[in-house]
Amino acid sequence: MAERVFLHVGTPKSGTTYLQDLLWSNREVLARDGVAYPGWAPDAHFRACLDLLDLRFDDWHGPATVGTWDRLVAEVAQTGGRGGDQPRALR
Repeated sequence: MAERVFLHVGTPKSGTTYLQDLLWSNREVLARDGVAYPGWAPDAHFRACLDLLDLRFDDWHGPATVGTWDRLVAEVAQTGGRGGDQPRALR
Protein backbone atom coordinates (compact mmCIF):
# COMPACT_ATOMS: atom_id res chain seq x y z
CA MET A 1 0.00 0.00 0.00
CA ALA A 2 1.11 3.53 -0.56
CA GLU A 3 2.92 5.25 2.28
CA ARG A 4 0.57 8.21 2.04
CA VAL A 5 -2.65 8.80 0.14
CA PHE A 6 -4.00 12.26 -0.64
CA LEU A 7 -7.72 12.37 -1.23
CA HIS A 8 -9.24 15.54 -2.67
CA VAL A 9 -12.97 15.63 -2.08
CA GLY A 10 -14.07 18.37 -4.42
CA THR A 11 -17.49 19.86 -4.46
CA PRO A 12 -18.82 21.31 -7.72
CA LYS A 13 -17.03 24.47 -8.83
CA SER A 14 -14.12 23.95 -6.41
CA GLY A 15 -11.45 23.44 -9.07
CA THR A 16 -11.65 19.66 -9.03
CA THR A 17 -11.70 19.28 -12.81
CA TYR A 18 -8.69 21.57 -13.14
CA LEU A 19 -6.80 19.61 -10.48
CA GLN A 20 -7.64 16.25 -12.08
CA ASP A 21 -6.62 17.49 -15.54
CA LEU A 22 -3.35 18.87 -14.19
CA LEU A 23 -2.49 15.66 -12.36
CA TRP A 24 -3.55 13.44 -15.28
CA SER A 25 -1.46 15.35 -17.80
CA ASN A 26 1.60 15.15 -15.51
CA ARG A 27 1.40 11.48 -14.52
CA GLU A 28 4.83 10.62 -15.94
CA VAL A 29 6.56 13.50 -14.16
CA LEU A 30 4.78 12.62 -10.92
CA ALA A 31 5.77 8.95 -11.28
CA ARG A 32 9.45 9.91 -11.65
CA ASP A 33 9.11 11.70 -8.31
CA GLY A 34 7.48 8.68 -6.69
CA VAL A 35 3.90 9.97 -6.84
CA ALA A 36 1.27 7.65 -8.31
CA TYR A 37 -1.87 9.15 -9.81
CA PRO A 38 -4.07 6.10 -10.33
CA GLY A 39 -6.65 5.82 -13.06
CA TRP A 40 -6.99 4.54 -16.59
CA ALA A 41 -8.64 7.57 -18.19
CA PRO A 42 -8.94 11.28 -17.42
CA ASP A 43 -12.51 10.79 -16.18
CA ALA A 44 -11.80 7.69 -14.06
CA HIS A 45 -12.02 9.52 -10.73
CA PHE A 46 -15.31 11.18 -11.64
CA ARG A 47 -16.79 7.87 -12.75
CA ALA A 48 -15.53 6.20 -9.56
CA CYS A 49 -17.29 8.87 -7.49
CA LEU A 50 -20.55 8.31 -9.37
CA ASP A 51 -20.19 4.56 -8.88
CA LEU A 52 -19.41 4.84 -5.15
CA LEU A 53 -22.38 7.09 -4.49
CA ASP A 54 -24.61 5.31 -7.03
CA LEU A 55 -25.37 8.62 -8.71
CA ARG A 56 -26.82 9.18 -12.14
CA PHE A 57 -25.42 12.26 -13.84
CA ASP A 58 -26.54 13.01 -17.38
CA ASP A 59 -25.27 10.17 -19.58
CA TRP A 60 -22.33 9.24 -17.34
CA HIS A 61 -23.92 6.17 -15.76
CA GLY A 62 -23.66 2.83 -17.51
CA PRO A 63 -21.18 0.05 -18.25
CA ALA A 64 -18.26 2.50 -18.36
CA THR A 65 -19.05 3.63 -14.80
CA VAL A 66 -20.28 0.53 -12.95
CA GLY A 67 -17.48 -1.02 -10.89
CA THR A 68 -15.07 1.88 -11.33
CA TRP A 69 -14.81 2.59 -7.59
CA ASP A 70 -13.61 -0.94 -6.83
CA ARG A 71 -11.26 -0.78 -9.82
CA LEU A 72 -9.74 2.49 -8.57
CA VAL A 73 -9.35 1.12 -5.01
CA ALA A 74 -7.61 -1.97 -6.44
CA GLU A 75 -5.27 0.23 -8.46
CA VAL A 76 -4.39 2.28 -5.37
CA ALA A 77 -3.63 -0.98 -3.53
CA GLN A 78 -1.15 -1.90 -6.27
CA THR A 79 0.80 1.37 -6.18
CA GLY A 80 3.42 0.02 -3.81
CA GLY A 81 4.89 1.83 -0.86
CA ARG A 82 6.19 0.64 2.47
CA GLY A 83 3.00 -0.47 4.21
CA GLY A 84 1.56 -3.93 4.09
CA ASP A 85 -2.08 -3.10 4.76
CA GLN A 86 -4.66 -2.92 2.04
CA PRO A 87 -6.64 0.30 1.68
CA ARG A 88 -10.06 0.28 3.23
CA ALA A 89 -12.80 1.09 0.80
CA LEU A 90 -15.14 3.86 1.81
CA ARG A 91 -18.25 1.76 1.22
